[in-house]
Amino acid sequence: MPRLYDDQLPPAGALSELRKTGIEALGNMPWGTHFCHFYGTKQDLVDILVPFFKAGLENGEFCIWVLCNLLDKAEAIAVLSEALPSLPRHIAAGDIEILPYTEWYAQDGTFEMARVIKGWDEKLNQALAKGYGGMRVSGDGGWLTEKDSEKFEKYE
Repeated sequence: MPRLYDDQLPPAGALSELRKTGIEALGNMPWGTHFCHFYGTKQDLVDILVPFFKAGLENGEFCIWVLCNLLDKAEAIAVLSEALPSLPRHIAAGDIEILPYTEWYAQDGTFEMARVIKGWDEKLNQALAKGYGGMRVSGDGGWLTEKDSEKFEKYE
């Protein structure tokens, strides 16, 4: 999860403010919550992430969905559009980015922890500067190879 620095912190009390996760079993959670979801099928993944991102977009949060190899961008847009007809407007406004893992985690076929962490920090800074309430992210390790798994565990 991206780090917040003192000059980026929301107003007092905002970090403890509960945010709607969109995931019924989880309910509401404070900013900075990091949780892991295990899934067995593509539908399991969609059933969690669609309401998660729908809640974020409806609540003025910047969203990033880093796709694994189960969904491509067109599929992700299609399933999210079914639940959120205003998705094209959100995409056009830059409220959500949907990226393949090869553009975020495995640029040039290699996972570089420092680059990824710096990228999260930059995205968070940009989101806060644009007035978003915060940043909501989903990243998936389903693409990992044995050579990157130890580095990714350290990153997590």
